[in-house]
Amino acid sequence: MLVATCWTDQGQAYERAHGYYSRPWRWDRIKANCGTVLQFHSASDSSSPKEAREIAGWLGSAYHDLPEKGHYQHRTQPEVLAGILALPPLEPAPTRGSRA
Repeated sequence: MLVATCWTDQGQAYERAHGYYSRPWRWDRIKANCGTVLQFHSASDSSSPKEAREIAGWLGSAYHDLPEKGHYQHRTQPEVLAGILALPPLEPAPTRGSRA
């Protein structure tokens, strides 16, 4: 699940200083490592909705643009919980020492 996503520092020196955006994103590897990608963004977020939609395109995520959610910093997010609960169940991971 991705919430309030972006992939550049968006010209912000304080974001650049963190170093999160200093290496290239390997979208093909990220996508190959995931099953269903559930993604939430809001047009009222300070992070670019354009970048969030680009990420959705690269990952093929189930993209939800919800109004007036900002950067999703509220204690409860019922729409996000509903999205999680609607996902198909995960396959159990093999236990240590078992053969797949």
